[in-house]
Amino acid sequence: MKISLWLKDGSIYRDCTLTSANIKIDGAAFDISKLDRIDDAYIYTIDAAQIYRDHASGNIHIATSGVADGLTINLSDVSVLDHN
Repeated sequence: MKISLWLKDGSIYRDCTLTSANIKIDGAAFDISKLDRIDDAYIYTIDAAQIYRDHASGNIHIATSGVADGLTINLSDVSVLDHN
């Protein structure tokens, strides 16, 4: 899945690939194929559900140019994740 990602520290990753994720919502596994977008308040799913960010935990792994093994990013560090 192609994404653009803005982190709370000001870092931006555009047009990278979301290679895996370990996201839990209230302790239950979240199906990353259902992800549409993340912002500071919500996780949005492709079927238009809104999940409060404070109910979510985990991390994502992205592949991006210039980083051989990709990056693992804690969900709490994400400001916006936009599905391309």
